[in-house]
Amino acid sequence: MLDLDNIITDFLYACKLAKEPIDISDLRIEILEAGEKHHCLKLPKGEIATYIFLDKHLIECFKVGKVGENSNARFQFQHYSPKSAKSNLAKSILSDNEILGVTEKNVEQWIKNNTTRVNVFLKKEKGIRILNLMETFFQLRLNPKYEGFKSQNKYKNVC
Repeated sequence: MLDLDNIITDFLYACKLAKEPIDISDLRIEILEAGEKHHCLKLPKGEIATYIFLDKHLIECFKVGKVGENSNARFQFQHYSPKSAKSNLAKSILSDNEILGVTEKNVEQWIKNNTTRVNVFLKKEKGIRILNLMETFFQLRLNPKYEGFKSQNKYKNVC
């Protein structure tokens, strides 16, 4: 089960160790649960973000990504449509032989019904270096299934 509070606390500590301290007040977290209002609003002005797609039981991570202030399309809808970008969550799901019954026509709805999306917003003035660290930290911690690499960590998927 995802322990988001612990992950955020550890991320803040990693920033401190990197001599780039930030405060919890510099972050804003939005959780869009599977099957509910799994909407993708426009990236708020003055914020950049890391987004996490998890299975609906909050056990397996599918994807972790980041968006800067000029990446609204990526944030808002590209991961839901296989033809919208070179690489996205929809394409990964369609190519996964373990997920049955998903087609190009229903993959967007499948994502909305079967994933919980966590958006971690960061104040833009904190900068791209902190955003890069956040994405990498979450990728290492959550070991996403569709990130293009697989960790050799024996503790994979331990949140």
